[in-house]
Amino acid sequence: MSEQETVFSKVVSSGKKKYYMDVRKAKTGSLYLTIKEVTVGDTQDKAESRRILVFDNAIKDFTEAMDEIKKHIPARESGKSVSVAI
Repeated sequence: MSEQETVFSKVVSSGKKKYYMDVRKAKTGSLYLTIKEVTVGDTQDKAESRRILVFDNAIKDFTEAMDEIKKHIPARESGKSVSVAI
């Protein structure tokens, strides 16, 4: 096994941005979440990316915060509700 193994992946696109969410397993066996935001520029070399890591000892607090946050985000014009599931 490599240093980390991808357990689950999800990609969300929004305009010029893509969000890559991966659950990975470290070589120690612990799980963690990576969220990478990529903003596409005019050319490939102008793309910007940022990444955060949420380790398994903080995932419960992180998901509880996201559940609370989504209550404050109104639904979009398409009638779709905001959904955050981690």
